[in-house]
Amino acid sequence: FLIREAPLRLVVLDFGATLRYPKEFRTEYKKLLKAMGTGDKKKTIRAAVDWGLLDERESDETKDNFFEMLMTAMEPFDAKLQPFKFGDKDYARRTREVNERFVRSLRFTKPPRRLFFLHRKLGGIFVLLKRLEVELDLRPYWQQTIGLLQ
Repeated sequence: FLIREAPLRLVVLDFGATLRYPKEFRTEYKKLLKAMGTGDKKKTIRAAVDWGLLDERESDETKDNFFEMLMTAMEPFDAKLQPFKFGDKDYARRTREVNERFVRSLRFTKPPRRLFFLHRKLGGIFVLLKRLEVELDLRPYWQQTIGLLQ
């Protein structure tokens, strides 16, 4: 990352860390985001299973952990939590705990390489925003995402 001073900009320089995502991947990711946006557990689990992100043979406990992990990941976009405080240590702790609980409960699902790669990049951006203790109203970003999901 590079921070330019005038005008103030964050620049990503790691071109070796780029990856092209095929249309099918993007379509399935959008379906999952739409389901997550409804907060409907059954729809979200179904979208993940249909995509092959979660093996249907996983236990109900694992599916519950998976849904909790996704809903925790959605919290930064919750209108009631705006502006979102990226430096919130409680959020970071809860995210870590729910992710660990999910991973420990897995029996049949292997992480999809492309999704893992994408989320690793998103996690890196989140950590940078956390270190900078950014507070940002994320509602416009979620609204833009919803527009792209149409």
